[in-house]
Amino acid sequence: MAEAVSSSTIKFSRGGGSRLGTTFHHHQRAILGTLGVICLIVAWQFFVTVGLLDPKFSSSPSRVLVAGIDYFVQGTGLEDLEITARTFAAGFAGAAVAGILLGLLMGWFRPFEYLIDPIFNFAYTSPRPALFPLFVIWFGIGIESKVALVFVSAIFPIAIATTVGVRTLDRGLLNVARSFHASILQIVRTLVLPSSVPHVVAGIRVGLGHALTAVIFGEMVVANKGLGYSMGVAANSFNIDLVFCSFILVGTIGLLVAELLRHVEKKLETWRPEIQH
Repeated sequence: MAEAVSSSTIKFSRGGGSRLGTTFHHHQRAILGTLGVICLIVAWQFFVTVGLLDPKFSSSPSRVLVAGIDYFVQGTGLEDLEITARTFAAGFAGAAVAGILLGLLMGWFRPFEYLIDPIFNFAYTSPRPALFPLFVIWFGIGIESKVALVFVSAIFPIAIATTVGVRTLDRGLLNVARSFHASILQIVRTLVLPSSVPHVVAGIRVGLGHALTAVIFGEMVVANKGLGYSMGVAANSFNIDLVFCSFILVGTIGLLVAELLRHVEKKLETWRPEIQH
């Protein structure tokens, strides 16, 4: 009897451990990512509490939380967040669509690339913030000028990455498609786009950082609402707590969009094996 109980206990322990390991394996990214954030917050609060960091310059998680609650309850937090999100979404979505189309054309049609290459490189190497005064003159001080700045800041990495993706297409597959008299649209839809997905997503991720930087810069320079405007006002009044709060909100937007892109990439690349480390 004792042996039977012992045997069943061992099996239960092994089964429970196996289920626990499987759960950890499937959610490893989320678990470790959350653990890293918690460790950072705890370390930040600890260093401020023991006096290794001056809260006047570094704030603290507890102070940032209080400032955030006050910002959203008594301030304009929701309105600022909505305006920044709308500006970012409009400019970034337009840049993603235009960048992918431009990259497909540049990667597939060499004459087209030769035609616009000088203009493209000139615009790409020019500092985009220097164009913002022109955007203000052309579009005014409203949301349109910031959307334009986000657009030109994000389109170039997306277009370049898409071009590289098109050129890495397997020539053997391309020759097979042409031997079956596939049209250009069929080749693009069934070969070019699927093979370019990793490069396109990588370009969009790079453009994401440029877009967030652009929207905050634009709102700091010319705006009366938005997270960038609130961050600039807080910095001028030496409100470090609100500066960190706005910074965390902007980073959270980028994190959510990056996770969305990761899920989209996973859906579009079901054929691609996942590399285990």
